[in-house]
Amino acid sequence: MQVYALNHGKLDIMVDTEKQHGFKCGTFGASSLEERHFATGDWDGRMALWNLEHVDLPVFSVKAHTGMINSIDGCGGLGIGFGAPEIVTGGRDGAVKVWDPRQKNDPVASLEPKNEEIARDCWTVCFGNRWSMEI
Repeated sequence: MQVYALNHGKLDIMVDTEKQHGFKCGTFGASSLEERHFATGDWDGRMALWNLEHVDLPVFSVKAHTGMINSIDGCGGLGIGFGAPEIVTGGRDGAVKVWDPRQKNDPVASLEPKNEEIARDCWTVCFGNRWSMEI
């Protein structure tokens, strides 16, 4: 993982570290600008939330899928989201799972294929922006 800072029009490497499994996808969607947490999905099916100022250990980590995580999105952060910070993942196992980093071990919602042996990859996930009942 490399973290860069923009310094007078020039990129400077702030962090340069290797992790056990490569990242397939990532999002800042469930993080505020103050926290600077980056959610990642890796090739081993692990979803992790990283504090970019201290990347030695994740803030939150869970084995989210039986295969690689293909896609990830977040909401509730960046000052444009409403409600709890949530992260959604889609995996090679065909499952879509919604995570709340405040609830450590289990997803808050899980949509899984009935038979994982014939499941198809979930290639994309996305949170919408519908937060008000008014039209």
